[in-house]
Amino acid sequence: MENQDKRQASAGADEHLTEVWGDTVKLSQLGIAALLGIILTMAFYLVGNNIFSQMENIEASLDKGYALLTGILGCFLSAAISAKFFKPKRIIEEHAESADIAEFWPSAAPPWRRRPRLWLPWTPR
Repeated sequence: MENQDKRQASAGADEHLTEVWGDTVKLSQLGIAALLGIILTMAFYLVGNNIFSQMENIEASLDKGYALLTGILGCFLSAAISAKFFKPKRIIEEHAESADIAEFWPSAAPPWRRRPRLWLPWTPR
């Protein structure tokens, strides 16, 4: 909660930020990105459906599947456009007390420096 207050204070009074799935977003940009995704996905699907249903060398059972694939391409395109135009609003703060990475990430340590997770009689100490 404290971090969210810092983000809102630093963002300015005109921006309305909220947290969605653990990430900070501006509501207006989220709405625009969602609308862009719906429009591009459906446009690609409908165009693909029109193109593939008119092709005679494609089986009738496959034309809807290909149209769905073109719709997914539209979804990926909208995600790329949204990522390009709407930059992240998060603030990352790093506080490290030690430079030893083995303390933070035990699997990053060399095998001889790792502590066994479960002690068994045959586990070396």
